[in-house]
Amino acid sequence: MEQARLSGPGADWLAEHRVRLNERFERSRRRFPSLDADEVLARLEAALPAVAGAEPAAARLMDVVYDLVLLHAGRGAFARHPGLGVLLGETFAALRPTLLTAPTSLPGALSNAVENLGDVGEPWARALPGVVGTSADATGGGLDAATLLDAGAVLAWRLGEARLRERALDRARGLPVATVRAALALGDIDVPTVLARLSADAWNDPLESSDKAWRRVGVAGGFSGFGGPFDAPPRVLDGGEPHLFHVVSGGRFYRVDADRFGAHVRPEPDPGLGMREARKGHLLSGWMAPKGGWAEPDGTFHLPEGKLPVHEEVGLDTWTRVGHVIVAARQDSHELHVYATGPR
Repeated sequence: MEQARLSGPGADWLAEHRVRLNERFERSRRRFPSLDADEVLARLEAALPAVAGAEPAAARLMDVVYDLVLLHAGRGAFARHPGLGVLLGETFAALRPTLLTAPTSLPGALSNAVENLGDVGEPWARALPGVVGTSADATGGGLDAATLLDAGAVLAWRLGEARLRERALDRARGLPVATVRAALALGDIDVPTVLARLSADAWNDPLESSDKAWRRVGVAGGFSGFGGPFDAPPRVLDGGEPHLFHVVSGGRFYRVDADRFGAHVRPEPDPGLGMREARKGHLLSGWMAPKGGWAEPDGTFHLPEGKLPVHEEVGLDTWTRVGHVIVAARQDSHELHVYATGPR
């Protein structure tokens, strides 16, 4: 492989280890025959200056970044996950002091996070330095790797990774207040109060007083032809939790983790739950009405506390209520609509 067009410590490191690095490139090309030398050079020119330096740990950090470039380029991951290029070329420069504290493990952990976050990976990589920078400012010293990853989890949750809700709330309690504010995009408010409200209910705005009026607070799912998870209109199973519910679509079962920040849908085994279907009112009058309430296909929900007409749910097929949350599925839609009141 040709020499990258670099100067400074990065160029010195490449020149000193040229033979060894070329051998690693050739091994990677045997593993990934499509590995392109020009792409590797371009990625190294962007990534190495961000981490290069004279510190003892910098050599190990450059070594790890070199291997990450080979791995991501060989798998075509840079094209599938644009956030990886941002991470190595921009984010690492801002996080370099912390990367030097854990050069072997932290770069790979951050790369894995970008890939696992999917569409959220690129905005996460761009926003991470601003969030973790508040921790360093608050503590007056260097930021350790564990704190960086905790702050990253809170940021990822706010950007839409609903699977991280419980972990993010747990980790947020140990972070500097300024970091939590930055990660959750909060103003100058009482952070413990907001975290307590989000722990009890992550559907309603924690900065507003929750009332008892039902309102639509979220949408999940979508047609697979447009990038969603469902091939057929989903049917809601009766059960779950306020931030976790279950559906079936096209004969497959799915778990849906969701809250005000986003939703994540993934296949699961049959959870063994029943189904609450919409029915015409005359069939469910008087003593025949289910104890927990019932709903009509025109979108009218008959709840223990009163009637709730929701005109946009005309064509209602199945629904469930868990506490202060209702999840509704229509016959003609691949989306799930979530309604909530204030926590009861």
